[in-house]
This record gives sequence, C-alpha cells and structure tokens, in this order.
Amino acid sequence: LSLGRFSNYRVCRLHGVYNIKRYSNTVAKQVRADIVDSVRQTVTINYMTTNRAWFLVLSGTFSRPPR
Repeated sequence: LSLGRFSNYRVCRLHGVYNIKRYSNTVAKQVRADIVDSVRQTVTINYMTTNRAWFLVLSGTFSRPPR
C-alpha cells in the first residue's frame, strides 16, 4: 500500500496493515507509507504543512517521521 507525500514532508515508514479511517481532504493529495509488518492499533499522524496541521488516522503502528 502506498500513500502520497507532502511537499515539506519526507516519507515516513509505517508498519502494519493500514486502514485509513479518515483524513482531511487536502491530505488526500499525497502521503506515502510502506507497509512492513502486521500489527493492529489506532494511531494518529500529524502532518505539518505551511502553517497547517493535517491529521491522518491509520490502523497500525508507525515510526515517527523525520523533522
């Protein structure tokens, strides 16, 4: 499963099988994630782009993105 990528954001690696519950329409542009293992858990990832915070909710564990 691949998600897009934000302009100021580097690709973060997500682990597990992800189910996108909901996200901001703007975030739908591009966010990229790599599925590595299967684990279930609800996590919220906060993406900061141009003074705006976007939230992406996924099912699974994830490693925090680089700053």
